[in-house]
Amino acid sequence: MWHPADTIGAMNKETKRLIRLATDQGWRVVVNKHVKLFSPNGKDMVVMPATPGEYRGIKNAKAALRRAGLKMDVSAGRSSSLL
Repeated sequence: MWHPADTIGAMNKETKRLIRLATDQGWRVVVNKHVKLFSPNGKDMVVMPATPGEYRGIKNAKAALRRAGLKMDVSAGRSSSLL
């Protein structure tokens, strides 16, 4: 099955996992030089670099997504590595 995270080539695995987790929960994703994640309620937007240069980029994106309502502890298994 096609997924938006699969079409992005130069991104690291952790960024792709975050995109997949967000889209599975109804978030909308726009990818250019940065990844823009729009929450299902339309009130929140999280921007993160498409290719983070340091570990804090992913860590900050996870925190922002959590604050915006993304559920990281989904019982699907693959999201447990995101915490």
